[in-house]
Amino acid sequence: MTNQPHREFLYRQSFQLGRHVIGYEIQKILSAVDILEPYLYPQESNIASIPIGVVGIGEGGLLAFYASALDARIQATLISGYFEKRDGLWKEPIYRNVWSLLTEFGDSDIASLIAPRQLTIEACSAVNIAGPPEAINGQVTAAAPGRIRTAPLESVEDEFKIAAAHYTHLGVSEKIDLVISGKHGEGNPATDKSVRSFLTGLKIPMDADSDKPQGAIENSLHRKKTYGQTSGWVQDRQRRQFLELQEHAQQLMQRSFHVRDQSWQVDRSSLEAWNKEATQWRVTVHEEVIGKIADPLLIPNPRTKKLLATDAFTAYQIALDVIPNVITGGVLLIPNDLKSGERRPVVVCQHGLEGTSEDTFSRDPASYRFYKAFAAELCSRGFIVYAPQNPYRGKDQFRTIQRMANPLKLSLFSFIIAQHEQTVRWLGSLPFIDKDRIAFYGLSYGGKTAMRVPPFVPGYCLSICSGDFTDWIRVITTNKDRYGYAFTSEYEIPEWNIGHVANYAELAMLISPRPFMVEHGYLDGGYPTEWVTSEFGRVRKHYDLLGIGRRAKIEFFNGPHTINGVGTYEFLHKQLGWESKKR
Repeated sequence: MTNQPHREFLYRQSFQLGRHVIGYEIQKILSAVDILEPYLYPQESNIASIPIGVVGIGEGGLLAFYASALDARIQATLISGYFEKRDGLWKEPIYRNVWSLLTEFGDSDIASLIAPRQLTIEACSAVNIAGPPEAINGQVTAAAPGRIRTAPLESVEDEFKIAAAHYTHLGVSEKIDLVISGKHGEGNPATDKSVRSFLTGLKIPMDADSDKPQGAIENSLHRKKTYGQTSGWVQDRQRRQFLELQEHAQQLMQRSFHVRDQSWQVDRSSLEAWNKEATQWRVTVHEEVIGKIADPLLIPNPRTKKLLATDAFTAYQIALDVIPNVITGGVLLIPNDLKSGERRPVVVCQHGLEGTSEDTFSRDPASYRFYKAFAAELCSRGFIVYAPQNPYRGKDQFRTIQRMANPLKLSLFSFIIAQHEQTVRWLGSLPFIDKDRIAFYGLSYGGKTAMRVPPFVPGYCLSICSGDFTDWIRVITTNKDRYGYAFTSEYEIPEWNIGHVANYAELAMLISPRPFMVEHGYLDGGYPTEWVTSEFGRVRKHYDLLGIGRRAKIEFFNGPHTINGVGTYEFLHKQLGWESKKR
C-alpha cells in the first residue's frame, strides 16, 4: 500500500463525492449531541437541564470548533492548539483542504458562528508533524506533503482580536476567552485556566479548595491502560471506523451515476434547445467544480523568439500575459509553405504530465515514445500548430498551486482555462490563422486538459482526448482497482464533488455540438478498455440524440499510452476541412 495517513486516504476517496473526512467526523460528534439532547431539554419539569460542551485538542480542536459552529445545542467549547490565521492552510495536511473555505471563513469567522455561546481558545503546543510518515516495508511513497506545527502566538492573538470583536458587538465579550499556555503559547493543552473558562460556560461550579469541578472523576491507572491508544480495543474501533468510512465513499461512488443521470435530464429535441441548457451547465461546472477566475484577461502583449527552423516548419517561442502575475507560453510551428494572405486551421497540441511544449515535436526517443512528434507531423500535413506549456510540471511545485487555490474556490485548471482563453484569443488575431478552425488535441494530462478546457473555451472548434478518457469518477475513487488514483502520488487529482456533477461523459457533452474524439490504446495501463467504452457510449448516445452522431468518434489501437495518429489525423482533416499536404 502507501504511506498515506488514514485521514488522507479517506480524503482522497470522498472529496470528489462532496464528502470530507472532517465532515464525517463532525457528524459523529453531532450524533453524540443527539444522544445527549434529552438531558439538555428534559421533558419533565422537575429535572434540571444538563448543558453540553465540546473539548478538542489539535485535530480534535478543529472538529470541536466546526461542530460547535454548526450546532447551537453545544453551549461551551474549548479549542486547544487549533486557532490562528489560515493563510497557510495549503501547508497543512491535505485532509484539512476544504473547497472554498477561505472565500468566506477564517478562524475568527467560524468563531462568530459560535457566538454568543461560550468559546475558550487555548494557545498551546500542537502535536507537531513535520510531514507524512516515511514509506516502510515496501509501501509506495504517495502521501501529500503537509505539516502541523504550534501556531505562533502572534497569529493566534491577531485572529482572536477579530473573533472577540464579534462577541463585543453582541454585548457578550465575557463569553470568549484566550488562554495562553506557557510563556509564548507553547505549553501543554488543557490548563486549569482553560478548563475553568470552559466549565464556566457550562455553569459547573468549582470546588472552593480545588481546581477540579465538583464531582470530577480522575482516570485511574487501569483506565489509562485499558483505553490507551495502543490498546487492542482502541485499535479495533479505529479500524472499524476507517473501513466503514471507506465503504461509505465507495457506495457513494457506485450511486453517483444515478445522481448525475437524474440531474442531466436535459432537452435534446434540437441543437437550439440543447445549447440553452448547456450554457447553464457550463457555468455550473466551471464555477462549482473547477473554479472560475474573475479577473478579466489582460492585453496579451506577445513576446516571440525564433526557436528553430526545419525543412518543414519554423518554430517560435511565445509568451503572453493572462491576468496579473500569470503568463502563458508555448511554441508556434508555422509551415514553411504558408503563402501570404492565406489563413489556415490550427491544431493546439498539448503535452502530458511533467512534459514540455518541445516534447510534442521532438524526435528524441524519450519524448517520441509517447508523443510520436505529433505536432511536427501535423505541421508537415499543412496545419499550423501551437504547443502550449501547461503548468503541471515540477511535481509538488505545481501541486502546491492546487493546494493554495482550493480554499479560494479555484483549482489548477482555473488558471489553465484562463491561459487557453488568452491563447485562443491571440491565435485568432493572427492574420494567417482561421480563428474558426482552432482544434485541441492532448495526450495524458493533456487529455485531462482536453476534457476540462474546450467545454469552457468556445474558441476551440473541436477536442481530441488521447490516453485519458475513462469512467473518471470510478478511477479517482476506487480503492479496489489498481488503476485508482487513491494509490498514486498525484494527490491534486480530486475535484470537489465532481462525482455528483459531471463525469467525463458529461464534460464531453459540454463540448457538443462541436466534434469530439477519443484515442485509446488497448495496452494503455491507465484504464481498462471496458471503462473507456462504457463512458464513451453515453457520449455517443448524446450526440446521436442531437442528430450529430458523426461528430463523436473513438479509435482503438493495439498499442500503449501514446499518440497513435491515424484516426485522429483523419478526424482533424475532415472536421477542419483541410486536405493533407504531406506526400
